[in-house]
Amino acid sequence: MSGLFTPAPFVKAGRRTLLEMITLNGLSTDLALCLDAGDANSYDGTSQTWFDVSENDQDFFRGTASSAQASDPTFNGVANGKSENEYFSLDGGDHFQEASAAVMNFAETWHKDNAAFTFGFIMYASDADNQASVATTIFANALTAGGAITGSEFYVSSGAEALRLAIYKIGTDPLVTTLKTAFLPASRSWLCAIASVDEANGNILVKTTSAAADLLTGQSYVAPDTAASSDAYTLMNVTNGGIPWASGVRLAGAFAWNRVLTTGELDVMFSAIKMRFPTLS
Repeated sequence: MSGLFTPAPFVKAGRRTLLEMITLNGLSTDLALCLDAGDANSYDGTSQTWFDVSENDQDFFRGTASSAQASDPTFNGVANGKSENEYFSLDGGDHFQEASAAVMNFAETWHKDNAAFTFGFIMYASDADNQASVATTIFANALTAGGAITGSEFYVSSGAEALRLAIYKIGTDPLVTTLKTAFLPASRSWLCAIASVDEANGNILVKTTSAAADLLTGQSYVAPDTAASSDAYTLMNVTNGGIPWASGVRLAGAFAWNRVLTTGELDVMFSAIKMRFPTLS
């Protein structure tokens, strides 16, 4: 019937990509990285590359190269499924590594004085997946053992299953801090953490649940490095002589901004993610 208003097709809120969540909530300013297993523009279901959709070309290989290898995480789900059923599963050594050293630079200020950044990820794991007495890494651009490292690392610490951030300088550690104690649950669950670092003011905001974000104070770096990071950018890789995540751990997304997000912005982003991941712990 002519002359009647035709509404736009209904889009279920829980079926949005990470990039849609970011843009629709006005959070795209200084977006540095957006990897999403449920977004076909980020991963088409078959490619060797997990594409960054932040328009910064910070792409990651499955494994360490453009050819298939044993360290390639396995895609599960349907391309563009936009649900918690789209993810990469790990098999005791699988990980992601930067696709082009020439463009990978989103974390080059994270270990330096006046660092201002936010990093978040969505994974599926339990405390049993943190292998024995070593740390297991989520993101790092400082992998070399023996103290000869410069850069940053988000990881789960040995024993306590605490989520931690380490800022490294060759020969010393300007900052090693616990973001969340008992981060990994007893049973495998979907988990999300978003940490916003304001080094100049010594503050880190950490969002991991539907509760209010935790504010950590006194987090200024002590004599940080001015040099570039030491190693390749990696996700879920072995670092500093450790051993890999257990088989069956999943990674669904990773995202970052080169700015400090407010408590309100963290709440909005976390709430949007929970619409797609309703079982999020």
